[in-house]
Amino acid sequence: MIDLSNIMIINIPENSFKKDFTIIYKGKEEREKKVIEQLVEIKTSKEEFLRKLRYFCNKSLEINQIDEIYIHEPYSVKIFTDFINTIETHQIEIDDQNYKDILELSKKYQYKELEEQLTTFSSTRPDLKTIIESTTMEEINFEKEEKLSKNLDFCLKNQNFIKFPLSSLIRILNSPNRILHDHHLLINFV
Repeated sequence: MIDLSNIMIINIPENSFKKDFTIIYKGKEEREKKVIEQLVEIKTSKEEFLRKLRYFCNKSLEINQIDEIYIHEPYSVKIFTDFINTIETHQIEIDDQNYKDILELSKKYQYKELEEQLTTFSSTRPDLKTIIESTTMEEINFEKEEKLSKNLDFCLKNQNFIKFPLSSLIRILNSPNRILHDHHLLINFV
């Protein structure tokens, strides 16, 4: 018989996130209607950088020999910095303005975990679903109509969209900012 009274459970801590790698990023910012290129340094963990951004796996021998890498992308510094910071924080704030760019970055750099989360977000769009399903007719305002018109494909797939007042539907469908990818959805809706 084995005496189990002397057994102890120990916790093995995660390795601390060591910021031993620098990304020198050149991105574009729009200020006062002028496009300005900006250069920033972003510190991160080399090990996690290679683990999460699978695009660099075939260059891992080179990257292991260096302490910094230069990356130039058309995305804003904030979007790219937020993207890289997810390696450490495991979270990111997304909205209508940034989620498509972050999704493109995650696909390009093969950050599968982030790509999966953003793909789920784009297909379920909990923010739009909330507007369509829980907004009362009195709460429909210009901002909500514009947001819906920019995501018309998703709206046309939702059964509750037809319950909107006709005047709101007309404004949404005729908005100059309307974005519609699948015109068959509109034909079926009408």
